[in-house]
This record gives sequence, C-alpha cells and structure tokens, in this order.
Amino acid sequence: YRGVGRSQWPRVFGSEIVGLIYSIWSMPALIAAMIDAWTVLQFVYKELGVEANQIALVGHSIGGAIATKLAADNSHSPYVLCNSRSFAALSPVASRLAPSFLGLLEASTKGKAAQVLTQVLLWVSGWELNSVKNWKRVFGFKWIEFCAADPIIPVDLSLHAALSTSPLPPPGEMENMMCGVEEVGGSPCIRLECLYGVDNHNRRWLSEEAALHMTLVTEGLRKHPLRVKTGVTRVDASKRSVQGGTTTAV
Repeated sequence: YRGVGRSQWPRVFGSEIVGLIYSIWSMPALIAAMIDAWTVLQFVYKELGVEANQIALVGHSIGGAIATKLAADNSHSPYVLCNSRSFAALSPVASRLAPSFLGLLEASTKGKAAQVLTQVLLWVSGWELNSVKNWKRVFGFKWIEFCAADPIIPVDLSLHAALSTSPLPPPGEMENMMCGVEEVGGSPCIRLECLYGVDNHNRRWLSEEAALHMTLVTEGLRKHPLRVKTGVTRVDASKRSVQGGTTTAV
C-alpha cells in the first residue's frame, strides 16, 4: 500500500476503484494486514536482534490505525508509537470519500447509496478500525501527527479531532498554523505545515517536521520502561524510525 491514489489495484470491470473494493472484500478480514505488521515486528525483534526498547512503530494513514492496533494488542511490551495523518475510525472516512472516488455527487441518490454500500462492505469484511479505542489501550510513549489541509482525512474525522478536548479552530485558521508541537488528549501532537498545491496526505516530511519527529522518537525510546529499568539511555541512530506508507517497525 503506497498511499491513497498511488497504489495499484487489479481492475475489475475496467475500474480500479471496483478492484480496490473487491480486494478489500476478498482479503481475509483485518487479520491479514495485522499478520503482515506483526511479521515485520517479529523480524526486526528476532532476526535483526533489535530489543523492544529500541523499536518504534510508525504508521501513516491506514497504517497509523494498524500500528495503533498492533501496539494496543501488545500492551504487555509497550512500544513507542507514532500515528501520522490518520483517522479516528475507518468507515466514516471511507464512506464520505466513496462518492468522489466513484465520480458521484455526495448528495445524489447514487452517492448516498455508495456511502451505505461502503459502510456495509467494511463491516461485513471485518475491516472496521477504531483507532480511538485502540489508542486508549496503548500505554507506551505515543504521539500523533496531523495536517489540517489533508485531502484524504477530513479534519472532523481525524484522530486529532477525536482526541481533542477543546473545540477545534475554524478550518482557515488551522491551515495557517505553522509547524510545531502541541498536546492533544494528553499526548504530543506534531502539527504538519499546510502546503498549497501539494498532496498533504502523502507528501514527505519537511526538514523541520522530520526533526520534530526524530526528537519524539528519541524521547520515547529513552523513556521506554525497559530502558529506564536497565539504566540505558543511549539511542542508536541507525535504528531510529523512518516513515513508511503503512506500518514501519524500526
């Protein structure tokens, strides 16, 4: 998965979006994606010999939801977690975007039917992901990354909005905010800069954003319970986190 609009799916009836829906439907529920993520984590841990206190899970978009669920399901070994530009729950986002992906008007009868069908398909296939519930089950060091000009994840459906305890500023005001770090729901949040004429969902970090990301990675690894217990405070730069399209264990 290389990001919305950049992945290639088998065409069904000449349509890639139908191929995407069929691929989601035919995949053995969410467990297949979780097994993929768990396999990467086990490879890093067992084959590369990286200790748990040197591993950070970084997930972007739907990968953010998968990384959050992976961390929540393994709370006995708290991993450092970064959820970047992701949603509070999958079905509301997919449902809202379905008409535009199919070239339909959201208010039209076909558009509304596409929204309902999308929700049903996600529910039946087991592909519902609730990151808010999973986020609350993650007890290790964690933070989110958020962009107010994300063309894929609507602000009101983002994990940032779901965790915010105060009303969000107007969209125009949010889009003018500069890159920085704030606290959202008791955890750090990196505000990514809103760039004009750029895909703010799939774009790479700016240098300042990458520096803030690495600062939080370092802080999380230094505060890891196993690292604190053993008195180890050094962070090996060669094992720091890098951004991936889905879940990255480093």
